Amino acid sequence: MLQKYVPRTLSTLQRHDRFLSQIAQRIFFLHDELTHLPSFPRKSLETCFGMYHGEMGEQLKAMEAVHKFTWAKLMSDMFEKMENAFMFADLHLFINVVNGIMIMHCEDLLILRRCAATYIAMSIHFNSLFASQGFFLIMPTLLRCYSQRQTNRVFCSVVEFLCRQFYTLHRKPFLLQMCGSIANIIDNNNNDFEINPMRVKAKYWFALLKNMENMSDDNDQFDILGLVPYDKPLKALDLCYRDDPNTFCLLTDAIASCICVCAFAPESKRSHHMLLVMAALQPHLIRRIEEETALQNNSHAAVKHEVSQWTTLCVEMKALINSCDVLVRGPQRAFDLVNTVSERGKSFVADSPQFFDPPTTNEDENSRPYHVKEKKSVAVGWEAAEIEETHKENYRRPRDTLLCLAAQFIEMATPRLKELAKLSSSSEHTKIPEVMDHKCHVKLSEIALALLKIASYDLTTMSCPGLQKYFATIMPVTDWSIESNRSALGIILKRLDKTIAKIAKKQSIRRRVNWAALASWIRGICDTLSVFPYMAHLNPLKSTTQLCLRIIAGDPFHEEGTITSHSTTVLHPAPPPQVFCNAVLRMTTILMQALGQASFSLEMVSGAEGLGAAADRIEAVLCHLLIPLFLRTATNPKEASVIQGKDLSFCLSLMQNAISPPIGKHSAAPISSSTNLATTFIRGGQHSMSIKREHRNSENLSGRQGSVSVTDRGHSATVSTLRIVRDSVSQCIYLALKVMMLCFGKLLTPMWPRVARLVRDLISKKQGGQSAVQFIDFVLHAELPIALLILPVIQNRVKQKPSCEQDALWQAEIIERIESKRHFTPPLGALLNKCQVELAQLKDDLASRPLDLPRSYTPTAADPHSDSSVTSTAQRKDRRASTRKHPPIKANIFLELNGCWSVPLQEQGPSVASECGGAYAVNLAIYPPRARATVTEV
Repeated sequence: MLQKYVPRTLSTLQRHDRFLSQIAQRIFFLHDELTHLPSFPRKSLETCFGMYHGEMGEQLKAMEAVHKFTWAKLMSDMFEKMENAFMFADLHLFINVVNGIMIMHCEDLLILRRCAATYIAMSIHFNSLFASQGFFLIMPTLLRCYSQRQTNRVFCSVVEFLCRQFYTLHRKPFLLQMCGSIANIIDNNNNDFEINPMRVKAKYWFALLKNMENMSDDNDQFDILGLVPYDKPLKALDLCYRDDPNTFCLLTDAIASCICVCAFAPESKRSHHMLLVMAALQPHLIRRIEEETALQNNSHAAVKHEVSQWTTLCVEMKALINSCDVLVRGPQRAFDLVNTVSERGKSFVADSPQFFDPPTTNEDENSRPYHVKEKKSVAVGWEAAEIEETHKENYRRPRDTLLCLAAQFIEMATPRLKELAKLSSSSEHTKIPEVMDHKCHVKLSEIALALLKIASYDLTTMSCPGLQKYFATIMPVTDWSIESNRSALGIILKRLDKTIAKIAKKQSIRRRVNWAALASWIRGICDTLSVFPYMAHLNPLKSTTQLCLRIIAGDPFHEEGTITSHSTTVLHPAPPPQVFCNAVLRMTTILMQALGQASFSLEMVSGAEGLGAAADRIEAVLCHLLIPLFLRTATNPKEASVIQGKDLSFCLSLMQNAISPPIGKHSAAPISSSTNLATTFIRGGQHSMSIKREHRNSENLSGRQGSVSVTDRGHSATVSTLRIVRDSVSQCIYLALKVMMLCFGKLLTPMWPRVARLVRDLISKKQGGQSAVQFIDFVLHAELPIALLILPVIQNRVKQKPSCEQDALWQAEIIERIESKRHFTPPLGALLNKCQVELAQLKDDLASRPLDLPRSYTPTAADPHSDSSVTSTAQRKDRRASTRKHPPIKANIFLELNGCWSVPLQEQGPSVASECGGAYAVNLAIYPPRARATVTEV
């Protein structure tokens, strides 16, 4: 019998040996055939989910599961038989087959076991690949499925078991690759109803890492390791980890490993990934530490343990910030250096690839001979712009993320450490750690300074959240009283002043600026000033405030030697949003409180020093500065002391001068007596019309008042200028008076006569339109003491004979309001809110209203009902006109040009004209007959 079966057995063994020797060749053949198929791996994963709902749906779904299980088994067998030392350039195609099967059938336990075992076998078989970048190919898929299927505890337990086995095999390389693979797809939104299938929620990933701390839990309830053809239990593959204990701690292993990567290369892409990971983990870690203490009823041991964890966390954050010295450098070096790594071909060790990138470098990457020199190409056009944007992004991202991480840590650590200090007050040996020392704060200020240097040129950097959080969170908690910190404070404030100056002076930047970001910077400075008031004496803060006020008021910021072009509308057509204006007004009030009347008074703020060229336009001063400032002080009790009696007196003087400006004298030279009176007058009118066309957008809309003298040597005219009050000025003053009466009733008590005079002059102008009606209605219903002085003026005005139909309608409406018995006095808050609404409406109206709008009524010297303060003197006759030659006779004349410039009239007679609606009305004084002329129309 032995002689019969031994030869057969030997032949069978020989055929088996020949079969084993041919397996490698067949695996290589199968690999080559699959990679050359254009439909691979798409065909292996295609399925029709619509077939699973019909009559044979369950059977078809089972057949589909068997099909996918067969593909997973085939891939597993191929990986097992592949040469582990050979790096297949297209290995990611075969791994994607397993990933796709995992996504579609992860709820099938048989397929789940096979795929999990395949992952573990791959990580062991391709040890070198997975020690460097292999986990980038499988972890995004596993983590996405884990985040989306939290209700499936079977699948979640398998993923947690896989991660524990991966950490056992590869330790730190697996941990860092997992952090790098999730950095760009992590979702910090904790709302379970807002799900993005392409992202991983940070809270679920944190739960996975916390579960990995149970490394002693080796319960393989689904016998996954039974499908892995390697020795069990699994051990670390790298010899340097063989003697280390098989433990994992999120605080000392995960966070510390990320900090090591950042300290090694702070400006690299991998460092940016680690910062993103820490920013996602930090809030959940801090909350978990606090919850663990609360579950133990804040016992002494629990508080002590939490303090020790906080100490470790504070030390790690200080080490992270102090090790990032490279991020302090300015942008010049970072942008000018040539990226030599990109020229030679980036390796996957230097930068973390995305999950869809191939895992290895190209085979012909190093095939060129080293002696061949490549021609250097110069990037132009779009390519150069793209390279520049890439450099800016690489420069901005790590600094922005580090500032966000530090601000987040300060926000969460500061209140909790204060609570721990109270809980551990009875313990003598418990020391509460310091959140950050002054060295860290100086380092963070230098990093913020590096971003500020390019903020005015790069709008994305200006809008980055890290810079905003530095001003809003880090800067107010920094102890600027330390001598070593003051220099850093001065430097960053100077840079901020330069940045805002560049934004203000360059219209191209000003049109695209992120005003919300600038507002957050200014609010952060205001919070810092509230803690350290002595900072207000620094010169950059005053300069920055004045620049912001000029931006709000619409100052064009023209430099010396350039042509100044004012806005064609009353107010600037594109003012900054309200959030920026509120922040600037808050900083203005803080500086006024800190510096006092001598250094930063309201008169200084609203003058040319504070508002620049915009100070000459009273509408901008009132609408953008004074009225909002009054409303702010009325609603903020802490700022009520900012406005004093001197400030209100200045405001009243400012408004009085706006409607009744002082008269300036201009003397006109004598003219030749040979010039004809009529022709000269016509030429003067034509010259006036030409000036009107050339200077239509000018603010100096003026009238003329003066006298003409006739002598033997010739005729001379002395003309004095009187500014015509625009209707918009009256509207703004009406609203300003209303706000002042509401907010500063007590301070205005000794100034009521001045207010009454101002109101009388305003009403005599017959301007304001609806604003005047609203003001009179306010005076009637507000029940203020000033009503006793203003009501007689109003009643006297409405009793006058109306000069036009519009004036008659206006008087009728006022009389109706006065005689009305439905008087209701709303509360102060409602009145202030109404003033806010009126201010917003007035701003919108004046921002679109042309500067030279025609007035509804223009008083002249011949108008019998004119309320103008300038009147013509009575005509006088010389009693001795028949007995002697006529001496020089002076007559006061009034020339008013509606909406244009006027010129001195140098005529041979006393004729004076004023343009009203395109016609000239001529008033003739009495002169000798030879000098008399009458011109009725030109």
